[in-house]
Amino acid sequence: MSNFNITLEPYKGKTTRFHCPRCKDARRTFTRYIDIENKMHIHETVGKCNREDSCGYHLKPKEYFAINHINSAVIYPRKIETPQTIKSTSLVPKELVNRSMTQYENNNFIQFIKRKFGEEVAVSICRKYQVGTSKRWSGANIFWQCDIDNNFRTGKIMIYNPDTCKRLVDSYKNTINWVHSSIDKDNFNLKQCLFGEHLIANNNNPIAVVESEKNAIIASIYYPNLIWLATGSKNNLSAERCEVLSGRKVTLFPDYGAYHDWELKALELGFEIDNFIEEYASTNNEKMGFDIADYLLRFPIPTKEDYFESDMKECGIEETALNEETFTQHNQVTEDLFYKTQPLIEKQKRENWDKEIAEIELYFHHIEIPIVPVKLDQCTTINNASEYVNRALEVVKANNGISAFYPEILRLQHLARMLEV
Repeated sequence: MSNFNITLEPYKGKTTRFHCPRCKDARRTFTRYIDIENKMHIHETVGKCNREDSCGYHLKPKEYFAINHINSAVIYPRKIETPQTIKSTSLVPKELVNRSMTQYENNNFIQFIKRKFGEEVAVSICRKYQVGTSKRWSGANIFWQCDIDNNFRTGKIMIYNPDTCKRLVDSYKNTINWVHSSIDKDNFNLKQCLFGEHLIANNNNPIAVVESEKNAIIASIYYPNLIWLATGSKNNLSAERCEVLSGRKVTLFPDYGAYHDWELKALELGFEIDNFIEEYASTNNEKMGFDIADYLLRFPIPTKEDYFESDMKECGIEETALNEETFTQHNQVTEDLFYKTQPLIEKQKRENWDKEIAEIELYFHHIEIPIVPVKLDQCTTINNASEYVNRALEVVKANNGISAFYPEILRLQHLARMLEV
């Protein structure tokens, strides 16, 4: 309704958000439509709930007018278009950004990254994606939106559980806030950009787009050869925001439940789209909103030798051993996700490990495998060695020659040497 004096009310603090008439969530998740001229809401039920997947309530003004037989053309006449001075995009002072790049011991998100992937990776992520610390809530972080010209448009303040990296939604009524709203919310001319947009400058690598900032960061640890960007929400995938991606190789990785919406956007924008998460989540009865980070965090970090030939070392990533529980799905990880996104990620050349596999199988066939837990290394304890060996052999046989799986050969050989002692 761009030619009418009606729009969704811009965010100017919690007083501009309300309780949804359908889901009645305790948080203020509802945005009402407002008459710009008189600053009045159309009706308390006319608006949109931001819990798109779990609620999805959206009553548009034209629907409300039709239901109540209101002639909107009389009450809300069309605007008379007049030439307007184009306001420049407001920016956040870099000094403010720099001040936030400290106190990471009080940053739940970064502490999770540090515990999961190590301090080097956490430091690298802070620098790469401009992740700051906020005093808005204890443990909160800031995802700074830095554009291709290295200007900061705004910062998204969020808070995560430091152990699970899930958003904390119980302790606070609204766990998302914005830096620009505390600067000069009346005169700040906000024009958001993609999270991570600054990374595409002077970098011709293929681009992967996800919904949340967390997803972009975690996926970048597993796949540093791709430039991972985030829209910030499902509905933020727009032509205007993606204009900066014109002419680039872009693949979308939507959350579970968002595939069909993003599929239409992919056609509109000329992007590729990957349906792995949609298929995996529906097959395995995952909850709506299941995303690529939820999936990847179930597995160890791939090593440079396993998957890539470029910048894993730059990201400070070292090899993490697989434990027995990962073997049941490790084949699916590599084949369905790592290699499914061709030509984004090049398939490994096949070799032949028949000799190594035969020697390993023969050895374990002629020994009594212990039933007590076996500590393979400081990262891995095998609770059921017999089951471990059987699963590992199934995996390497099914993926004979794919270099991503050669570490499993090495681990089986390592286990064999340990049992000989």
